[in-house]
Amino acid sequence: MTTQDEKEYFPEIWTYGGIREFNGGRRHLWYTPEGKGLYYKGTGHYVTGGLYNVEARREDGHTFMRTGTYTGERVDAARCLELSVAEQAALTRIATLRRERKDGAEDAITEALAPLVRIARTMSTNADRDALVARIIREFRTIW
Repeated sequence: MTTQDEKEYFPEIWTYGGIREFNGGRRHLWYTPEGKGLYYKGTGHYVTGGLYNVEARREDGHTFMRTGTYTGERVDAARCLELSVAEQAALTRIATLRRERKDGAEDAITEALAPLVRIARTMSTNADRDALVARIIREFRTIW
């Protein structure tokens, strides 16, 4: 049985299209020599609009790619600008989605704490409030 690493890859030059929002997450957009845009997970820093020597293989309708080296060249200036603007829009969208998820989580916590805050406001001393917090901590420690 052959592994994916043992299967034959072929050298090609692909264009890096930048970061894009894909299904709520962050993906790298790469363009094949035929101009087909493909999304890949991964890390790394690439030149948007840059041309890269990559290794690719196609199998059963899927394209597998190993990133390679930057050729030092880019697509034309107008296309670079288009890709960069789309990348900035995607980064803004990703940040907005992240903020909305965080806000939603904070709203849920605030809502869950509301009854406890109301109780704490009725207490006249810091010692009473400290005792309430200590009890809450004890309750949480039992579930850990």
